[in-house]
Amino acid sequence: MKYKHIRTLLVLFLATITSTVGIAQKQSDLDLLYWSEKHKITLDDFGIQTKDASQGMSSAGFTLEYNIHGLSFTTKNFNKKVRHAMVRSASQIDLSGDVDRYLQYQQTLFDITEIYVRKFRKALRENRKKFLFKTEAAEELKEQIINIDLENRKAAYHNETNSAQIIEKQKEWEKQIAKELHELRDFAYEK
Repeated sequence: MKYKHIRTLLVLFLATITSTVGIAQKQSDLDLLYWSEKHKITLDDFGIQTKDASQGMSSAGFTLEYNIHGLSFTTKNFNKKVRHAMVRSASQIDLSGDVDRYLQYQQTLFDITEIYVRKFRKALRENRKKFLFKTEAAEELKEQIINIDLENRKAAYHNETNSAQIIEKQKEWEKQIAKELHELRDFAYEK
């Protein structure tokens, strides 16, 4: 009888912890806007909205999550193991300026990031046998593709379009980005 009560208390305790972890996970997911072809960034996606241009026109915090380990060499599709998102609470937009242009600029940066996340997934697949001996291989690929190549591409976009202000250049970039996303469609998260 005594053990039955202890077991019941233990089950209740574990259920409480599990539900608390689940709620915490859902709350943190609410702060993340995962890239989607169907959903474009809106004003509501920015956790910080200001009318103070001294903070900048807009900025978005992006995060990359991936899970690679020694047994990942058996994985043929890394699409579900790599995700990126905009962090709403770390993203700000100035409401006193050209909000539509700021949204367009941040969406384009998000789309460029998606291209390089897909390239990262592709590189993981192509190099998966390396994970058997060296799990750091994933970090090396991330360093090159995300930390170097992506950052260089975002800087080029920023400079060529003057933060989406040069409309003709912005249209050229959007066309090129759509083409690249299509070419890398097999490496989209949903595939």
